[in-house]
Amino acid sequence: MGELLASDTPGSLRDWARFWCEDLEPLWSDLGQAIRTGRSVRDIRGAGPGFGRLDGNEAKASLFNAAMASNSHCVAQAFAKCGELKTVKHLVDVGGGRGALVAAVLHAHPATEGVVFDLPHARDGAGAFLDKEGLGDRAKFVAGDFFAEIPAGGDAYVLKSVLHDWRDAECKLILARCRAAMASTGRLFVVERLFAEDDPDGLSDRAWARSDLNMMVALGTRERHGLEYRSLLQSQGFEISSLRPLAMGLTAILAVPI
Repeated sequence: MGELLASDTPGSLRDWARFWCEDLEPLWSDLGQAIRTGRSVRDIRGAGPGFGRLDGNEAKASLFNAAMASNSHCVAQAFAKCGELKTVKHLVDVGGGRGALVAAVLHAHPATEGVVFDLPHARDGAGAFLDKEGLGDRAKFVAGDFFAEIPAGGDAYVLKSVLHDWRDAECKLILARCRAAMASTGRLFVVERLFAEDDPDGLSDRAWARSDLNMMVALGTRERHGLEYRSLLQSQGFEISSLRPLAMGLTAILAVPI
């Protein structure tokens, strides 16, 4: 188990562990305040909403993006095996960080090209990572704000661990931007942790509850049930086509335009 903390171990969780210790764990000392007020601890302590704290702070941004890539490794490998990706020629990962998910898909599907779309603070890390993976000619990083506009032209879009970062109103806007960027034949993959309604007392339910608390403490947001994701997607012109369990308790929700 300790090998997972080494930087050269495939699937290393070193950066995820560092992020928890340096960024998330200190927030939990104000768990009571978050529960009583419904506000994130960052908000209570005067930090701005969303991910503005990373702008202009190279060290924090680098650790955050490295941690997200670390925590995505197993999920990305499982996602790349989704049969629905076999015909995808152009994949856009919205909020894709350093590009761990795009890299896994492109390695599994040699005919696919990819775009990693995220805020400017992820640019350098993504460029270096994609080059290291030998994908510089098939994948590129595009900087932007998904509340404003999302790159058009993809035949498939991915939102991995994005919607749980935001409240319903912001989620609807993100989904609307995805829908505007897509053709009528496009596909949207929403990768999130779903409440296990068929096993409400199992380990997966406890993991969901812990993650739900963490989202409240860190961002003032929450995890959702499958019906809640269905409602959000339908409100912006999507319907769920299928669900595919991945790894680490996450599920790929495939949605198509109505």
